[in-house]
Amino acid sequence: MTTQQLVMAMNSKLDSDIMITGIWQVPDSFNARYSAISRTYIYLLARKRTPLNRLYTGYISGKEIAIEDLRAMSEVLKGSHNFTSLSKNNPAIPNHNCNISSFIIEEIKGKNIIYVAGGIGLIPLRSSIVHALQHRNEFGRIIVLLGARTPKDLMYQYNIEEWLKIPGFECYVTVDQPTDGWTGHTGFVNSLIDKANIPVENTVAFVCGPPVMFNSVINDLMKRGLKDDCIISTLERHMKCGIGKCQHCAIGRTLVCTDGPVYTYKQIKTLGEEI
Repeated sequence: MTTQQLVMAMNSKLDSDIMITGIWQVPDSFNARYSAISRTYIYLLARKRTPLNRLYTGYISGKEIAIEDLRAMSEVLKGSHNFTSLSKNNPAIPNHNCNISSFIIEEIKGKNIIYVAGGIGLIPLRSSIVHALQHRNEFGRIIVLLGARTPKDLMYQYNIEEWLKIPGFECYVTVDQPTDGWTGHTGFVNSLIDKANIPVENTVAFVCGPPVMFNSVINDLMKRGLKDDCIISTLERHMKCGIGKCQHCAIGRTLVCTDGPVYTYKQIKTLGEEI
């Protein structure tokens, strides 16, 4: 069994809020808590609840998130601090000092955004695209790659016609099976990635579509150098109860209705099942 297979097997048995991302060989004396050199904590804040951030996110409704103030405040917390008042009373551990070495505060604002949608995959992405357009000056390049089986299968055609005319907004459309009168690009949606010459640095990608499209797009994005935690996708499954009881939407160890439907590709790789 390879390391990656072992990661997937172990994650399939864990609760949805626990995830193993890597495995390393350590001596028998290693203690996962007390031998750890460092720990990383990730906190997500948002001003608006959307399908792309509805889980594991704190919401600050109606207020600006002062990123620069957060960065300035974090500088005060750096360094060695005594956490005795927050620690268990254990005489065997005389030193409760912890060293906070760094804070990394990032936001999507200011980044390049890539949207890749196949067929009805445009439906969950459309609201985010509209938001990005309404706040165009807050982002870098905004690139939309759309694919459908035929021209008639393209969703929101009136929106697409408008998007194609907006200066500084890059929208590319393709179909698998062209019909009479089609003068646009022909091919699968992943063929648009090279055509759009998408950036890699400071970029986040949102991908939604059928499994065959999802896998080919993810592979091409990774080949260009996009990191797996910068690729975000919605996993579609047939849901019945919607509360995680019937398990019709199970993918490996996760239930799409309660844990998703939005995951980073870094999370998807550890679910224990091919998408």
